[in-house]
Amino acid sequence: MKALMMALIASFAIAQTAQAQNCVSADGLIIPNGVSLKLYYSATPTKTLGPAYTCDSVSRVRTCVDGVLSAKEIQCSQYDSGGCVDWWMDRLPDTDFATVQCQN
Repeated sequence: MKALMMALIASFAIAQTAQAQNCVSADGLIIPNGVSLKLYYSATPTKTLGPAYTCDSVSRVRTCVDGVLSAKEIQCSQYDSGGCVDWWMDRLPDTDFATVQCQN
């Protein structure tokens, strides 16, 4: 009986440590592990950041990987003609991005 109890406790401990963690967006949305979604830095980028910013330029696709939202940096060229005006957002923490309805 004691051996059975120890085996149950060990399997419970393994199951607990193997369970992947969910993520939480800046606005409190729980994002299940393995799910990708688009997050925005601003709900109204043209008004709050300037005319060069759109919903697409202030958005980032993030994937929840065991409790951490992954980030994919935008690769900008020194010859880029304005496509990477939002490069500074790649250095912001994920807590600055939310699942808002974005409107240009």
